[in-house]
Amino acid sequence: MDANVWLPVLVLGLPFASFVLLAVVAPLRRAGGAAGAVSIAAIAAAFLVAVLVWGEGLGSEATWSWIPADEGPTATVGVLVDPLSNAMLVLVTLVSLLVQIYSLAYLHDEHPASLGRYYTFQSLFAFSMLGLVLSPSFIQMFVFWELVGLCSYLLIGYWYTRPTAARAAVKAFWITKLGDLGFVIGIVMLWSATGTFEFRALFAKAQEHALAIEGLGTIMFLVYLGAVGKSAQFPLHVWLPDAMEGPTRRRWSPPGSSWSRARSRSSSWSPPFWRSSAGSAPSRRSWRRRWRAWRATSSASSRTRRSRSWGT
Repeated sequence: MDANVWLPVLVLGLPFASFVLLAVVAPLRRAGGAAGAVSIAAIAAAFLVAVLVWGEGLGSEATWSWIPADEGPTATVGVLVDPLSNAMLVLVTLVSLLVQIYSLAYLHDEHPASLGRYYTFQSLFAFSMLGLVLSPSFIQMFVFWELVGLCSYLLIGYWYTRPTAARAAVKAFWITKLGDLGFVIGIVMLWSATGTFEFRALFAKAQEHALAIEGLGTIMFLVYLGAVGKSAQFPLHVWLPDAMEGPTRRRWSPPGSSWSRARSRSSSWSPPFWRSSAGSAPSRRSWRRRWRAWRATSSASSRTRRSRSWGT
């Protein structure tokens, strides 16, 4: 196999091997810290290979028949390596590596079996994201897209013994499935109009101005609905606040209490804020009070953003 192909496949295969190892070897998974070390080592190696792929600027496509048909395979599986996927390989592996290293300290007080389960989910999540990046067709992309949704469900419901966490996981799963329904309908409509799921074939048609098909705008909107659900955009955003039930930084810095303090301090401001109620210039004491209120508001905003980012 050409290095242009096997190196990206290696990036994809390392977290998958970690997932299989942790899922199958129960004593290793239940060891907790050892499971975390295996997952981190796999994603660190994947990151180094991804940097090599990106640095070499590799580009190729390799596909294998998946769903056969009389006139050729209806669908294929494989990898599509281009400059965009090279950059995304580095980004996905780097973020996954940082998250997993951080989690080792953040979840240090977890039971070893629970910690091993968490890293099993993280390895599957990294594999799913990398498979999404390397997909050469819409149908393979949809398979990995659904695996990403499954991993979100598993991680949000990580503390599944809590009723709120279990409900949050189910809520996130089904609401994102509404977006996925539009996604799969759009894919099928596109295949019906063009006869292919392959990205390269669709790109070639676009270059030849042969994609001026009826209902293309509707098809693209339906495909976009998948991203609306996964990224919690309006109106499919309602699952995101409940996703804080998963492993997040919320228990370190509760954003709700910060917002309450900020609101109580800023409620004394009278517009315009640079004038006092008597119409004279504010005193040094009032400036200090308003400065503290502004800092509290900014701190609450940044904490809320960080908590949301860790929840997803």
